[in-house]
Amino acid sequence: MRSPVRESTIARAIATGIPARGFHMNVAVPLQIELLGGLGFDFVFLDAEHGIFTMRDIEECCRAAELYALTVVARVPAADDNVISQFLNAGVQGIVVPHVDTIAEARLATQSCRYAPQGLRPSGGSRASGFWRGVGEMSEALAGANTNVTLSVQIESREALALLPDMLALGGIDYFTIGKQDLAQSIGYARLAEGFPEEVLAAVDAATTLIHSHGGKLKDDVMSLCRINKLLVDGARQFLAGKGPR
Repeated sequence: MRSPVRESTIARAIATGIPARGFHMNVAVPLQIELLGGLGFDFVFLDAEHGIFTMRDIEECCRAAELYALTVVARVPAADDNVISQFLNAGVQGIVVPHVDTIAEARLATQSCRYAPQGLRPSGGSRASGFWRGVGEMSEALAGANTNVTLSVQIESREALALLPDMLALGGIDYFTIGKQDLAQSIGYARLAEGFPEEVLAAVDAATTLIHSHGGKLKDDVMSLCRINKLLVDGARQFLAGKGPR
């Protein structure tokens, strides 16, 4: 019997300590995924918090990524179990939940991402599970899916910083993402042209030290990410300056 489970390059990066390489998209252009898919990237990051994506867009981006064995990571719009379930059913294997400010939200995220006994993810057949066709032992398929789903929660407020020890003790969070821009606003600053204020950087350093001291990981430990928008703009500027390929 074949297994519908695809290996997650993010889960592999966490296990090996070798960061995965990927590209960030905030618009739904599956053709861009196909264009870059054969270059050696490990994953694509779909920003559905700040970008414009319908669920059909997410599904089509997953199809394009699967052609090149790219793992799909998506930042969902909010800590909502129904939304997380839809993204996973579409084929997303890495969930990033923004603005996790309470233990209840962190617990909801962990339970939504994995099947029992590790979580409460609904087990209905979907394209992500191959509609359970050709699956032998269901418990093995569910366990394989759990192993190849990753979860990150974003720390973006004073409240979240204060709850970091409790989140680390919760389990089920594979790595943390610190959202410096929103964290700065929570502390009372805006990002300056020359960078972030010292108080914000000190808070980030303290959070980083705490996470690592508890054996946790941060996004930069797990992945290296470039942005398609920046690649396009930088390439266009080089071309207009007469420095790019013609």
